[in-house]
Amino acid sequence: MRLVRQPNRRNWYIAWTENRRTKLKSTGCTDKSDARAVLDAYRKGEHKRSDRVGCSALIDRYLDARKDVMDYERLINAAKPLKVFFAEIRAENIGPETCRDYANWRGKAPGTMRRELAVLRSALSLAGYVQKLWLPDRVLPKTKYLSREEAFEACTHMSWHIRLFTQIALATGQRKTSILQLTWDRADLDRMVLDFERPGRRRTKKRTASVPIGKQLASVLRDAKQTAETDFVIEYNGKPIKNIRKGFDRAMERAGFPWCTPHTLKHTAISWMAEGGYTVDQISDLTGTDADTVKRIYRKFNPDYLRGLADHMDGELFDGIKPVQSSFRPTKRPD
Repeated sequence: MRLVRQPNRRNWYIAWTENRRTKLKSTGCTDKSDARAVLDAYRKGEHKRSDRVGCSALIDRYLDARKDVMDYERLINAAKPLKVFFAEIRAENIGPETCRDYANWRGKAPGTMRRELAVLRSALSLAGYVQKLWLPDRVLPKTKYLSREEAFEACTHMSWHIRLFTQIALATGQRKTSILQLTWDRADLDRMVLDFERPGRRRTKKRTASVPIGKQLASVLRDAKQTAETDFVIEYNGKPIKNIRKGFDRAMERAGFPWCTPHTLKHTAISWMAEGGYTVDQISDLTGTDADTVKRIYRKFNPDYLRGLADHMDGELFDGIKPVQSSFRPTKRPD
């Protein structure tokens, strides 16, 4: 048995030979380390065991194995309703209909349902179960983002620590968790570089990066460092902040932009960069964002990158070709 990838498929597959034919079974994992765990369990035959514990315990095991991921708190929040609904249900009894029942019981948006059920799928895969589960269809990403004027207005309604968080997010396009976990020893203000790669963090598909910052943000950070009471760049009342969402939401309510979330700041930063004409690779490297994700935003907000191609095709079609008057004229259809 071995792990293989299939064309146009994100998941890793287990491959083996049976009767001179290659058999494939999805691990349900996009991360290779998780897929290896599924392969190990499959080799041991654990996926065939009937005396397994309930799903609640399997989810706990999964959470324990993922403690070093970037946004661990998000996994915990997604796991809470899963453990309530599935409780002691055996993993082998879970299928597409069970997942649909969960979605009806939960009654949340499709994106939320997909995120939570993906945690369940990963927990089952890590335990050696590879049955197919139902997930809601992917939803279109949000396209709304802050204008420069709206961002400035929002900052005037923020306390200093939320304003600093917002300024870093808009300047670098980094994720909320990366900014909240940033420590002063990774902020080189002389070179004006912020290193968002947390030491010891497990490598996942969520990329982090060392990124340059401008003089004005560096100056703001120097002022903040002089009064810092902790090792963390973003702090409040002498303590690091685990989740900034509540204070951020209140500030946005006061500013008149209740639709704006911390993740909207990342989307805003990428949109501004796309409007500025920077390349997909530049934006991807600076923000630590997958190039395919950047392309979806880039194509919407800066179609001018195709202007040269459009002009070329316009020339191919019309240059040197005299307009031809068609003898055909549409006629009125008979009644």
